[in-house]
Formats: sequence, C-alpha cells, structure tokens
Amino acid sequence: MSKFSVASLPEVFVSDGTISKAVHEAAERGDLRKLASRLYTRNLDEDPEKLVRRNWYTLIGVLSRNPRKFRSVPQPNPKAPVLLAGDGRGGAPEWFLQGLCR
Repeated sequence: MSKFSVASLPEVFVSDGTISKAVHEAAERGDLRKLASRLYTRNLDEDPEKLVRRNWYTLIGVLSRNPRKFRSVPQPNPKAPVLLAGDGRGGAPEWFLQGLCR
C-alpha cells in the first residue's frame, strides 16, 4: 500500500474505506478540513461556500457515480443550503452544501 499524501488528493474529495483512517488523522492534525459527512478539502483557507460553489460539478459527479439515485431536497428558505441525498439505502452520502442555493 502506498503512503497517504494530502498533497495528492483533489481540492475537494470524498473519503472512502481505503483512506478514511488516514483522512481522519489528517483532519485531526489540521491538514484537512471536513465540509460534510465524508466530504473533505485540503484547502484550509478559502470559505467553504466558495469551495462548494467552485467544485459543485465534481460533487455532483461523485454522487452520480454512486449506483443509488440521488435527490435534491427543496428547502423552505431560498437561501438555505442545498441538500443532496442518496435514496436512503445505506452508505449513500447526504450533504447540506452551503454555497449551492436556489
């Protein structure tokens, strides 16, 4: 197994079972920042809303590669974050993404 390197990760990425321990440890050290469940960034300086807005296409791509359907749940407040969620069958991520608003 190759050594884990924060620098080799994309700016925004989803942690999975193969790297979850190393990602958790890097976040504890302050080398990564958690944005949502299993969603991390190595960009420690930029506002999370800007990161999400700039990387929205990548985030949708991550969800769409999941064989489960994903849905966007409307929020009552137009300024509320967008909720992207799996179909509720185990393991599918559910993210409230600040920066993606209607």
